[in-house]
Amino acid sequence: MSPDRDPHPGLIEYKKWLEPVEVHPLDLSTGSLRVLNRYEFSDLRHLSIEWRVLEDGVAIVSGAHSPLTASPGQTADLHLGYELPTPQAGAEYRLHVSFRLAADATWAPAGHEVAFAEFALPIQAPAAQTLDPSTMPALSHSTAADGVRIAGDGFELAFDASGRLTEWLVAGARVIAAGPAFDGWRAPTDNDRLKPSLHLWREAGLDRLDHQTLYTDLQDVSAAEIRVRTEVLSRALGRENHVRSVFDYTIYGSGDVRIAHTVDFLGEWPHLPKVGMALTLPADISVIEYYGRGPHESYIDRLHSAPLARWRQTVDEQYYP
Repeated sequence: MSPDRDPHPGLIEYKKWLEPVEVHPLDLSTGSLRVLNRYEFSDLRHLSIEWRVLEDGVAIVSGAHSPLTASPGQTADLHLGYELPTPQAGAEYRLHVSFRLAADATWAPAGHEVAFAEFALPIQAPAAQTLDPSTMPALSHSTAADGVRIAGDGFELAFDASGRLTEWLVAGARVIAAGPAFDGWRAPTDNDRLKPSLHLWREAGLDRLDHQTLYTDLQDVSAAEIRVRTEVLSRALGRENHVRSVFDYTIYGSGDVRIAHTVDFLGEWPHLPKVGMALTLPADISVIEYYGRGPHESYIDRLHSAPLARWRQTVDEQYYP
């Protein structure tokens, strides 16, 4: 708990482990579940039940069920009676069941979530359709001493002479401030400081890498598909060990941009804190929508309290100090 009484995400995870309701699947194809009452002295009649079938985190079917009467330590079967949806290509389907206070209590208002459970549904969706450039508007590009510009229907990208993506406009608005670059650093944790990890990472120069472009190349694949490949060497001043990154950008006439990033670590390296890309957005882009765990911060050892869904948050809401 922070000094202003804002709950730490770890406290939310603790609540999840103390939930008085435990749910086990019997037949997820029809919504048959077994519910265990973990209360010592109370049944479950004070908890309303709401459920949702989610497609990529968005509810497509939902409903409610009357409260259960399971006595303390006993189980009751719950039958939701839904039909599995026809799967869409590339989609993921989950069941979310929520147990909430049916009436105001002395410690929380009606609607407060006491427990929840989520399950992956037994649906095998077909693979997502691949992009078909033959159906897309054509692209154009122009080359100058300072780089190359690629334009399509309502969007434009610019790569500087080093091959780094520097500008991306959609309907005239900037969507990036600085293009992708290799990033092998993250903020150290208390555990990193207690172990030799932090010292080894800094000794290897992961917190101060310089990037040097080795080559860049543009290829016209088709009228609506252009590929830009850039090879970059990253290392810290005075260090022999280095990172070779290859960025493959595929730009489509639809406005889609696919980025493949291949990384090779050359020389002696310690175990790594992170491997990824740093992409900087303009300051006026302050809202994030994503499919993943949320809405609070989660981590590999405290993720059970963060359901998988579609979330929309501000940048400030993404951060917990």
